[in-house]
Amino acid sequence: MSQRALRTLPPAERFLFVLAIAAILLLPLIAFAIISSQDATITLTVYAAEPMRDALNAIVRAFEAEQPNIRFDLRFMSASEAQRQVERGVPIDALILPEEARVPERARHPEVAAQFLSFVKARLPQAHSD
Repeated sequence: MSQRALRTLPPAERFLFVLAIAAILLLPLIAFAIISSQDATITLTVYAAEPMRDALNAIVRAFEAEQPNIRFDLRFMSASEAQRQVERGVPIDALILPEEARVPERARHPEVAAQFLSFVKARLPQAHSD
């Protein structure tokens, strides 16, 4: 999405777009915490709405060039199809949609956030006390 196109979006949609980009940029931080050795490779599965294809592909290409141990499996589809996949329980690492209203109710539930945080916490390296 060009800067001009981004500026023409209503403020709420612009905020959600920026939030979506921030979300994909945070995924590598989680991956860094999960990877225990330099030769390990991790693949993060991301479902995203088709209109975000160009922006996300550019971000991922640049990131993967700098971090070869982290790969993204980007799957683009309509927002409604991505929503259906999440509602069916398809395992994904991130869901990026251009509209907050499209985020499935199931993904907004506090238990989902708690499960995600438990997943990340369980994979963080344990601090060693000397």
